[in-house]
Amino acid sequence: IALSAFGDEQKVYMEGFEPSAPKNAVYMDKYNNYENKQIPGLWEYPLDGNLAVSWTTPIVPLELKGKPIIFVIQAGLGTSKGSDGWHELSVNGKDVLKFNTPYSENNVWQGKACSLSFHSLLVDKYNDMMGVMRIEVNSEYIKYGQAQLLVIRGNDNNSRAYFMLFESNAVGINIESVQQENEVSKRIVNAKKVIVPSAPPVEYIAKWHGMKPAAWSASVVPVKASEVMNIVIAGKTESDIRKEIETAVAARCWINEVYPDMQSLQNIPAGHSEWLKALDCVLWSSGPESIQQYASQRKNLKVSLVQKDEAKLLVMLSPGEIDMSSGIMTLQIPLPKTTWKAEVFVDGAKIVANYIHLNDDKGISFDLEVGKSAEIRINQ
Repeated sequence: IALSAFGDEQKVYMEGFEPSAPKNAVYMDKYNNYENKQIPGLWEYPLDGNLAVSWTTPIVPLELKGKPIIFVIQAGLGTSKGSDGWHELSVNGKDVLKFNTPYSENNVWQGKACSLSFHSLLVDKYNDMMGVMRIEVNSEYIKYGQAQLLVIRGNDNNSRAYFMLFESNAVGINIESVQQENEVSKRIVNAKKVIVPSAPPVEYIAKWHGMKPAAWSASVVPVKASEVMNIVIAGKTESDIRKEIETAVAARCWINEVYPDMQSLQNIPAGHSEWLKALDCVLWSSGPESIQQYASQRKNLKVSLVQKDEAKLLVMLSPGEIDMSSGIMTLQIPLPKTTWKAEVFVDGAKIVANYIHLNDDKGISFDLEVGKSAEIRINQ
């Protein structure tokens, strides 16, 4: 337990996880924490509203009655999957606050009975954030002289932007010191790292939709293209096929599964399809021709930027040397270094966009239909 002066009152910091007490989650395994050390973790996804992590705190001493308590835990946020997945925190059976997973060094969420802060200490190899979470609970929700039951449940958002609890101490971590030493403090707030080609105009267009590192298709004959890895299905076990595909994803390839005939292609096993959905790649159900067209468009489409005023950039995506008058492309657009917020509008309606890194600069990524223009509104 640690006391910390805060204005005229004393706030109490306590370890938020008691290792000897009951805990529960569907997903429990070792995972790398902010030190890149594998320790036990429990996590949930905001998929269907039925996944949760529940745990027990140490006993809150009775002599602290009337004081708000700040429970400190090591945690992780699946920020690489975006910020549309929401999680609900309950204390002793009462819902107190909802939070999501934006990219930032420091996030704060405020509820009527609770406030929550997450301090990022590490951006891992998957572009997820590991760090320290502080859960401040008002006195009326604390059962003094007892341990507290904390539950974080994922909402029904069909998202894999997970919350993870690590089974480790957290009170003694010097957040400011670790952030200064760690790469997270050197990155631009709210941005994630992506690999970007350097030759214009392709530098503004992602390799695959949604900034995915790889793409998947299936056919009955191999695809002849330099960037494709054809994986022949016939005569191989599911385990062997998965190993080959995982290797191709790691190499940022276009994966094409080659089936022996149309009947087997049209009846891909359900287990294999579900496994593919969990991979970090674009699944092109319409076949390899779509990928070939996309690759051709990347090489020939032109992106033009017009500075309308200090707060607006106009982005136009137009056909290049060959006739590509349709399709949707993923764009990556650099932003002024002083930008702290950017939103994208098409035909007056706001669309989904993600902050990214473009080498050393901040950027934004979004999907745009060929022939359309988008307006980026920025705040500096």
